[in-house]
Amino acid sequence: MAARILRWAAAALLAGLTSLPMLAAAQSAIDGRWKSKDSDEIVTFKTEGDRVTMTASTGVGYTAKLDGSDAPVKGDKVVDTVSVSMPDKHTLVETNKKDGKAWLTMRMQVDASGKNAKVSWQNLKTNKSGGYEMVKQ
Repeated sequence: MAARILRWAAAALLAGLTSLPMLAAAQSAIDGRWKSKDSDEIVTFKTEGDRVTMTASTGVGYTAKLDGSDAPVKGDKVVDTVSVSMPDKHTLVETNKKDGKAWLTMRMQVDASGKNAKVSWQNLKTNKSGGYEMVKQ
């Protein structure tokens, strides 16, 4: 009887560990379609395991690891790579680069309701900064 319980517990633990990346992705407040309050642009984020995919209605997009390593950006003339991290399930930090040089950082912070987000940005070349709000669609 004890051996059966141990086998069951080991199987349950293994099943739980293998599903952790899926659970983490499912719980990310970033996931979904977002619309800027200031424009008609729609941005979609989808996290899966250790990666995030971003697609914008403008045609810009990327799939990047959430470890801060560089990933190619498609459809953008000003940005050719991006590095992304997710310090927690409500925050996405993005650094945009051109020719290997970081020039713009963005931070998206989703509120507790999961329906609104504030995006702050800083242009590293001009030191200008700003922000805008997004609403989950």
